[in-house]
Amino acid sequence: SVLVLALISPLAALILTLTLSVAGSLAAWLSARISASSDRELAEARADLSDALLERFSAAEVLSAFGAIGLQRQRITAAEARLANAQSTRVRSAGLTAAILSLAAGVASVMVILTLGPEMQSENATISAPLFAAAVIVPAAVFEVFAQVPAALVARRAVQASASRVAQLTETP
Repeated sequence: SVLVLALISPLAALILTLTLSVAGSLAAWLSARISASSDRELAEARADLSDALLERFSAAEVLSAFGAIGLQRQRITAAEARLANAQSTRVRSAGLTAAILSLAAGVASVMVILTLGPEMQSENATISAPLFAAAVIVPAAVFEVFAQVPAALVARRAVQASASRVAQLTETP
């Protein structure tokens, strides 16, 4: 896409490359910084909630006999709150990266319009209206595809955190 845009206008391709590089790096860095810790926390919170629920159901008679059902409910509630907090952090991270990439797509498109608009209106116009339209739409399309990269990185981290938790459980006798 950048190469096709370079055939239309090398300057527009440079604008797209720079905005994609800066926004992509910033989005990936922020995503890694915010959600890396929340992914580990999310895996642990899910495990804690599962443990609390399993203990509640498997030991219901014992808990009832000793009047400890209320304490177990409190443990389940605390585990649910911890899980909700970790999920909120992860969602904020995803929203922030999407916002950064959307803003960068808009900035790149506007910069391409401002760069190619005067060239198209000159008497020696080298760019036709269809090429101008394509040059303006390409940044949005490239950012739309690239927007999946931070989500894929977050999913990768989540899988690694879950795998680490499974490894801890299988190593513990």
